[in-house]
Amino acid sequence: MEEEASDDESVVWKNADVSDNVVTIQELHNRRQLYNLYVEFASSSSKPVASRKLFCDILAEENIGLFQHKKDACDLCCAYEVGNVLEEDYQRHIELKNMAREEKSKDKLAAKNGNIHTVTADL
Repeated sequence: MEEEASDDESVVWKNADVSDNVVTIQELHNRRQLYNLYVEFASSSSKPVASRKLFCDILAEENIGLFQHKKDACDLCCAYEVGNVLEEDYQRHIELKNMAREEKSKDKLAAKNGNIHTVTADL
């Protein structure tokens, strides 16, 4: 079993001993961190701790894994990835995207300094 780390990975860890309604979100990057969280929980609950190998074997047997969330991509970026957009059109799109990000950063800084008020939204 291979472990991959990514800043975008997260997993939901459910503590069934407390309540079926309690769910805690933890940022986990790999199975090692998940195992360490399990060890911490089991130790604090005075429960026996399984070996890391057994823990990973159970994850594999139950088909449990960490899910890496994918970032949203616009239609033009997706079309470029499959070869349906010209390179020059894509490069212009990237330039415009970078310019928009720079302007947003400037606006956020101006808002923090109290010079303006800004509102951002995902559409």
